[in-house]
Amino acid sequence: MEEKRTNRKRVGLLAALAMCCVLAVGAGVMAWFSANDEVSNVFLSGDGITDPEVNPKPDPNPDPNKPIAPDPDPNNPVVPDPNKPHLNGNIIETEWQPNSAISAESSVAKNPNIGIGKTSKPAYVFAEVENGLGAGTYFILNPGWEAVNATSYDGTKGWAAIHANDPDKQGKAYTSGLFVYVGENPQGSDVTDRMALLESKTVTGKDGKWGAYTGELFSKVYAGNKAEITGNNQDRKMDVKAFLAAASSDGEFTGASASEAKAEILAAAKAWWTTSNNN
Repeated sequence: MEEKRTNRKRVGLLAALAMCCVLAVGAGVMAWFSANDEVSNVFLSGDGITDPEVNPKPDPNPDPNKPIAPDPDPNNPVVPDPNKPHLNGNIIETEWQPNSAISAESSVAKNPNIGIGKTSKPAYVFAEVENGLGAGTYFILNPGWEAVNATSYDGTKGWAAIHANDPDKQGKAYTSGLFVYVGENPQGSDVTDRMALLESKTVTGKDGKWGAYTGELFSKVYAGNKAEITGNNQDRKMDVKAFLAAASSDGEFTGASASEAKAEILAAAKAWWTTSNNN
């Protein structure tokens, strides 16, 4: 079972988010666009090993209509629908297989990547991960992302063997939380400074196609050697949600107002994350 829910809207002088929260900074607020997407993946318990039911030979009559997964290259985006709203944010997972099984000392490919299309203005990108798989499951945050308000995995239920003696990877292990895109070379003393704009662009060698992706938030979900996979199939899931904010006018996120705008957007993302967790 797999779902994707999308909600997009124009944000005016009062920043009305998906959860109907009003946020004000200083004497007023900026006017900017926001959008949020969600993809929910259900996992199965077990080791994923079953008896074969067919002979190991190629399908003599392959289905010509079977969809082809998008290119995982973050610089090769899917072309968006030009009739959609101005900000086209979407979450793509090229490696996820529905109903993947997870158990202690295992890993499952899951690689959420957030993109914008040709008609998008540069956007700040946030991602929320809700983990309902059970104690001892975690992911390794990839470069280009930073935790805003997240729960680190401390190894209480063990580590997957690949991370058992890797303190660098262990330091990037999380179970859930709110994260922000910071790009390839984050600069600054705090997360507000390091927030990076994702900018749509033409893609070299792709016949003039436009778009951009953040790069994968993480690439796999891991279970430690003492992980406890709990709940039923409907509850045993990991949700990834995205919140994007783009300028409503040229130069809005630059110049003297840049710091105020970034601080407001960060606060809005935190409010969105808090409300999302309370629903």
